[in-house]
Amino acid sequence: MPYTEFFGSPRFKPEIKLIASDMDGTLLNSQGRINESFFWLIEELDRRDIMFVVCSGRFYATLVRNFQRIKSGLVLIAHNGAIIQRSNFGKPIFERSMEHKMVISALKQLSALNLEAEIYLAAKSTAYVMKPSAELKAEFIRTDVDFVETPSLFAVEEGIKKIGLFQRGGLSEMTVRKVKEAFRGSFECVVSGEVWLDIMSINISKGRALAMLQERFRISPENTMVFGDYYNDLELFQQAEYSFAMANAPAEVKKAARFVAPDNDSNGVVRVIKRYLAENSEFSYLIGRRDFAY
Repeated sequence: MPYTEFFGSPRFKPEIKLIASDMDGTLLNSQGRINESFFWLIEELDRRDIMFVVCSGRFYATLVRNFQRIKSGLVLIAHNGAIIQRSNFGKPIFERSMEHKMVISALKQLSALNLEAEIYLAAKSTAYVMKPSAELKAEFIRTDVDFVETPSLFAVEEGIKKIGLFQRGGLSEMTVRKVKEAFRGSFECVVSGEVWLDIMSINISKGRALAMLQERFRISPENTMVFGDYYNDLELFQQAEYSFAMANAPAEVKKAARFVAPDNDSNGVVRVIKRYLAENSEFSYLIGRRDFAY
């Protein structure tokens, strides 16, 4: 496509100091794997003093295992922002558990809603679940989640980061509507996947977690690039001038981001970053579209 069809006059290359990426549907392909080229890319980002942050709804222990090959460690945002901690360091930068009385109250409300969804409690590194279906167990195993079966969710004493809902076959509009209406003003409720809905404390989100890191390391949104593919990434997009929705994201998510990256099965995150790092590379934006020229 000729340069005259691109939006804006001269092309330019921003100074990126921080890159944050979601995991499922974004950095991971459909088989739940990270492309081998990503690990080379991390070494290159380190050489250029560009921070890479993993930003996911996944459990902290799962993320640590995902990136155990990176001995220098990565900053991990787990449970949609309830935990910020390096993968190789024992002390969190930030960690918040839900108040126990709020967890009990939420469980009672969820029970009264008679949802066609299973409920689990997410502690820092372990899921607690009562009489899980074979489908839920399979999902935990597929996504490398450590889980414990308990006779009662009300008896769980470990600090809870979020309450999760799993609906086999996909979340129904009724389930999402009922939960959001029931907890409006008291909890953050986000759809984090086709079968997952997360309930967190007020003011917990990926966006707020990233904002904490930006403040800590004095990095502005203008120097930040982020990648995501689902509704729990919307606030993440708001913290970066260079927000990329994956090509496999729902239309509403693409609309919320400034640009579109290749899909997760095409190694889109790595492709965009490598294109940015390439010598003499520049950004170009298509007229009337949110596509990135890569």
